[in-house]
Amino acid sequence: VYLKSQPEKFGLWVKVLEKADVYNTLNINTIYTLFAPVNEGVERYLKKMNLTSVDQMTKEDANYLVRYHLIPNISIDLGQFQSGAISDLNATDDNLFVEFKEGGLDQIYLNGVSRFNAFDVKVTNGIIHGIDDVLEPLTATILDRLKDGKYGIFYGLATATGYDEQLNTVYTTGTDPDGNPIQQRFRYTAFAVSDDVYLKEGIHTLAELLNKLGASGSDLKSSDNPANRYMAYHLLAQQRSFADLGKFPAGATKMNLETMAQYELIKISEGGDGLVINATGDAGSAIQFNEINIPCKNGVIHEVDSWM
Repeated sequence: VYLKSQPEKFGLWVKVLEKADVYNTLNINTIYTLFAPVNEGVERYLKKMNLTSVDQMTKEDANYLVRYHLIPNISIDLGQFQSGAISDLNATDDNLFVEFKEGGLDQIYLNGVSRFNAFDVKVTNGIIHGIDDVLEPLTATILDRLKDGKYGIFYGLATATGYDEQLNTVYTTGTDPDGNPIQQRFRYTAFAVSDDVYLKEGIHTLAELLNKLGASGSDLKSSDNPANRYMAYHLLAQQRSFADLGKFPAGATKMNLETMAQYELIKISEGGDGLVINATGDAGSAIQFNEINIPCKNGVIHEVDSWM
């Protein structure tokens, strides 16, 4: 009802809700957090999708789009936002990411692309936040993100060591002992190394990396292989946004995390300008983050400034 009373802001989003056949759903007596794009954002989205109006959207596409912007059963206000993944899943079983950029409340973004323009509109069945642009539902896996050319060597290593299948998996399906269908969702964290970082180490190709690791000509898919362990050392079998990496035990300023390489840990600690990896007593010896919270369908990527 609130959205419909603000046609100058949300008229087109209401049309999307109606096309999706969820307008009445959002009137029922339960709790939601809704991220509502303004009209200009919906117009930009339609243009990008080569659509001239909301009417040209299919009901299925509109429904998925609305559910991607909706977190059911909880009211999340501005005071609960932190940099990184919102821990409560949206209605498509995905995490949305909040990013604080320089500029205060005017520079807070959702999924890094849609700026918040209004916060904490409280209604009888939840809370609404206005955003500038429609969020495009995540479909790219970690492996997809690594394919973009920036991480050519690292992507090649993931494929050569057999981690490509894991990093490209979102769900697996099966049955329980009673024959009922079950579905498992996977989420990972990858500390990705760009080709530029490898170049600083004199590594120009995957073959040169394997040679430096002492893994040339061996079974790269064996968990005992040094290249395989090196790749696994850059992965966590859980999703940890940047904010989650900094959730230390009470009174602590550092903690160790298990990587996917057996018995190998990384240390996350507080540095001068934020979090760092594997800091030692020597000044400037810690690994820094070049880019954080690159969202993926099955987890998150953080880009590091060392080949680790």
